[in-house]
Amino acid sequence: RERGNPAALGSDFIYDLAEDADGNLWVATNGGGLARFDRNSRGFTSFRHDAENSNSIASNVVRSLLIDADGSIWIGTRDSGLDRYDPASGNFTHYRFSDNVDANRNANEIHTIYKDSAGSLWVGGNGGLVRLNPETGEFVSFTPDAGNATSLSDNRVRAILEDSQGQFWIGTYGGGLNRLDRATGSFEQFQHSPDNATSIASDRVTSIFEDASKRLWIGTSNGLNLVKRDSGTFVRFAHDDSNGSSLADNKVTTIFQDRGGLLWVGTRNQGLNKWDPRTWSLGLDDARQLTTSGSDAPNVTSFVEDASGTLWVGTFGEGLNAMDRVNGTVKHYRHEAGNSNTISDDRVMSLMLDRDGLLWIGTMTAGVNVMDIETGEIENFRHDPENPNSLGADGIMAIFQDSNDLVWVGTFGGGIARFDTATGEFTRFQRDPSDSASLSSNRVTSFVEDREGNIWVGTDAGGLNLFN
Repeated sequence: RERGNPAALGSDFIYDLAEDADGNLWVATNGGGLARFDRNSRGFTSFRHDAENSNSIASNVVRSLLIDADGSIWIGTRDSGLDRYDPASGNFTHYRFSDNVDANRNANEIHTIYKDSAGSLWVGGNGGLVRLNPETGEFVSFTPDAGNATSLSDNRVRAILEDSQGQFWIGTYGGGLNRLDRATGSFEQFQHSPDNATSIASDRVTSIFEDASKRLWIGTSNGLNLVKRDSGTFVRFAHDDSNGSSLADNKVTTIFQDRGGLLWVGTRNQGLNKWDPRTWSLGLDDARQLTTSGSDAPNVTSFVEDASGTLWVGTFGEGLNAMDRVNGTVKHYRHEAGNSNTISDDRVMSLMLDRDGLLWIGTMTAGVNVMDIETGEIENFRHDPENPNSLGADGIMAIFQDSNDLVWVGTFGGGIARFDTATGEFTRFQRDPSDSASLSSNRVTSFVEDREGNIWVGTDAGGLNLFN
């Protein structure tokens, strides 16, 4: 702000910014009204409230802005409702959601404005959620109803987003996250539960953002949350004093993704955080909890999630671990000499959960273990030189189940062993130097099945194979 200069910004306190089709920058200020910055002249034009002029902006405290496709500027004020400014005519149109200022002051305090794909305008503030018809001025209000679990969870709306799936999300400052069925007007509430680690981290939602990979992020006063839409659960990302790559501060204020794919997270007290989603190093589970030997965090080789949400993690040297993310506990499975009902090697190389709920565990030197995760019972399959229906080698690199329920095991040096769950026997597929149609390498690293039922096999040093 440059005092005494009419072409300068009217206030140094900025709530919101928006750019119009001509490249002008519109600025929402606290006390200085609305300002337009002309990039060519490098000067500001201010729009301020004039009590003697009903066509002036309704308030000098502007909290939010939205520029419509027709060039209209929608303006959310702290205490005087919503305004629409028409740059062509220079006129302001005022929308009030309550005329009784003393009794319903909160109804006209606006924090966020959003336009959905159907053209409806949504306004959120301290008086709940409002859907406005701009042409008629008619509006429908959505407010909490203490006796109705399908109503809006809190009056203080801070964020609105329609995602790529057409789902409509509303974040409140005190009532958590809401998903609105716009056809019925019914809300599904997602709120923090101290006893549930997969619930949203805080009921104070500050921002909602969908990234380029269609992941839905929720900023709260207690960290960043990733929504798992299918289960209605959340993965939390929070500040950790011992982890330099975690969030710098849990009070998240805004989220943005740039054209290079980097995610930017603004915080209240510790500035800006930059994160590359491809690294997934933003405060995820600390691998040190996987070790029982007192060593540093082990190398994680594989993981799989079961139907209950337990994450099974294979490590190189620290065995198998079952992470209960609801209770925050880890159960360790280690090899015990002389005990055949333990895993056969603590160097776990691959994991696969089959359709019967059995966990297949491939080890570096001790074959395959098949665990019943309900009972903990383990069966071990090993290479037997005298049995052609056994594994071709005890080093296991990949395990896969196809659409016919056959299990494919890739070994290091022994080719493929295909297990028939009906007979309980393996069939081997190995390299034959005299047969160009045989497997190209006995070191098998990966499998995938295509839509035609063909199995693609990746190898170490033998390239790619297609098995019909």
